[in-house]
Amino acid sequence: MKISNTKSPKLGDPRDFGAVYDGATDCSSAINECIQKYNHIVFRGSETALVANPIIVQTGTWLDLDPAFTIKLADNINNVMLKNQWAESAYFSEKNDNPEFMSELYPNFSPNDWVLEEPDKNIKITGGIFDGNGAHQARQDWRYGAMGYYGTMLIFVNIDGLEISNVEIKNSCTYNAEFHIINNFRLNNIHLDYDKPRPNIDGLHFGGDCYNGVIDGVTGKTFDDMIALNGGDSWNPKPSAEGVLLPQAKKVWYPFAQGRIANIEIRSIMAENGFRAVRLLSNIKVAQSPENETEGMDNILIDGIYGSYCINAVLISSHIGDTKHYGNITIRNIKNTLTHDGVRANVFSEPSTFINNLIINDYYYMTEYTQDPLKLLGSTNKLTLRDVFIEVSDKVDLNNRKAIEINKSIYLTLDNVIVSDTYLQILCLGDVENISISNSKLDDSLI
Repeated sequence: MKISNTKSPKLGDPRDFGAVYDGATDCSSAINECIQKYNHIVFRGSETALVANPIIVQTGTWLDLDPAFTIKLADNINNVMLKNQWAESAYFSEKNDNPEFMSELYPNFSPNDWVLEEPDKNIKITGGIFDGNGAHQARQDWRYGAMGYYGTMLIFVNIDGLEISNVEIKNSCTYNAEFHIINNFRLNNIHLDYDKPRPNIDGLHFGGDCYNGVIDGVTGKTFDDMIALNGGDSWNPKPSAEGVLLPQAKKVWYPFAQGRIANIEIRSIMAENGFRAVRLLSNIKVAQSPENETEGMDNILIDGIYGSYCINAVLISSHIGDTKHYGNITIRNIKNTLTHDGVRANVFSEPSTFINNLIINDYYYMTEYTQDPLKLLGSTNKLTLRDVFIEVSDKVDLNNRKAIEINKSIYLTLDNVIVSDTYLQILCLGDVENISISNSKLDDSLI
């Protein structure tokens, strides 16, 4: 499934191939034909290109949109808006053992069609608005979980060199954009929004084997995670529309790419009454995993979470299965607020997580609702809290809640940790073997 890339060096304009930007005429064929002829594709003005089939980008493609130009998915299409040639291989490759029921969804399916070859390279999308028209699409949750259209707008798989900048992505049914097996990427100045709240409206959702990337400047709101690094995600099969679970789907399988995620910087996330800023979910190999599956998550920097959220700022997740392992994680410049009462702490690690080295610094939190500021229920080898300031609003009833809860750590360092003495329990420690405290307001009676 290789695509030729012998193209003209000139600028390509889909209007030269019959595109009409009236918001009513299907432009997908014209755009895809233009992509076959040119690398640099321009969309000028403030008009709307309607698409009824996926736009397929490939090696060297640059979609260059003016800021107010819109590409919109037509009503009742129930399909991805934009993808590259390997976009479905994250589900159907050897990582998922080539499910035998693929022929039902793809009549001409052959396992060889879905074996990953050389990655696409140097794909670029700049400017414009991508509108998934989610209120007029229907997720096919009944098709073996995620085998049908499950609502993602943009899907990128098996790419070395990806840039997306200065774009607005809105009105998705599920993920605004999804990434698997991506190396060397930069996503910059991306605004997210939705017209209709639905479950799982993530902003930027990363599966396994994603490396060496920067995500910088994501704003707006989502109805789930703004940024999700989910190397161990999964989706169980669901019944058909008639409530029947088909025999082929009577197993737990993994439509998302399972694998390691490493060397990722996440900077400057700001939501307006969003759901959550960042979720991390590592994967771990199990007996059923293919031999070539990578595992773990390492060298993750989260630098700057601002705005307001209804759930929390950061979740380090275990989800399902065995203990999830993480290497080095740094979380800093956390200055968000919360908008609702809830049960998860603003920065929260779930049980059945192990982090080798976790650093949390420059964390300012005003307790206004019932969530704890910091709760680490997993285990850490080295844990450092530095320049942490926790205050309490006059309007909140703490009701014996804890400011900082740490379940287990071999080495714990607290430096310049200042917590309001309104908390009856400032620091609640479980199994901590070695502790160093300096420049901190932590009365011994409150520990």
